[in-house]
Parts: sequence; structure tokens; C-alpha cells
Amino acid sequence: MLGPMAHDDEFAEWFVEDIMKRHIPDPYFAVSAEGLREMTVNGRVYARKCGIADTASQAHFLILMWKIGANFWLQPGFREVAMNPTIDGPTKITRFYEVPEDQAVHAIMHPDDRYWYPEMVGGRA
Repeated sequence: MLGPMAHDDEFAEWFVEDIMKRHIPDPYFAVSAEGLREMTVNGRVYARKCGIADTASQAHFLILMWKIGANFWLQPGFREVAMNPTIDGPTKITRFYEVPEDQAVHAIMHPDDRYWYPEMVGGRA
């Protein structure tokens, strides 16, 4: 299901059970169901703040949060793409994969899992 999902609960259920279970199983089996859904909703809010509105791109943004780090979108190279209001969601996802290798490595080496829970970094998702 890749159609628009207005409700976060519906999106979280789909993402956790259909996407995570098959494509990123390590956290799926390591984190509680409730925790996964809360983290998914928080990550989706970050995606929206970055101007990513379509369901497929939001899901891909979340996969990158799991693979690179919850704060990947704030790291050099990624930040410039994520915060650019003139780029649409699908194009942002494509450009995330074009970030220079040294910047991608930096993001991978400096994850901050507190971003799954925005209240831990002094903000709200």
C-alpha cells in the first residue's frame, strides 16, 4: 500500500509490519511494537518538516533514519537537501543517495538515537 495515508496510526502499522519486518528486521525484532510505532510517527513528522509529503518518500526517509541514524537529515550533505523547500519528496530521496561518500560516512559515524524521541533533544517532532 503506497497510497496517501493521512492518519499516523495507519502509516505506522503499515510501515512497521510491511516494510520493517521484511527490509529492516533487526530493529523490528529488537524494539517493542509500541516503541516502533512511536518512533515511526516521530520520524514521519520529521519527514514532513523536511517537506516530504508523499507516503513512499516518507517511508524511505524512515528507512534512512534506521540505516544511517535518526538524525541523518541534520548532518552535512543531507541537511542541505532535507531543508531545501524547492525540492519535492521523491527528488530529496534521490539526492540523499548522491551525498558525497565522506559526508555519508560522517553521518553514519555520528548517529544520535535521541532523535527518535524529540523531547530528548529539546523539541517536538
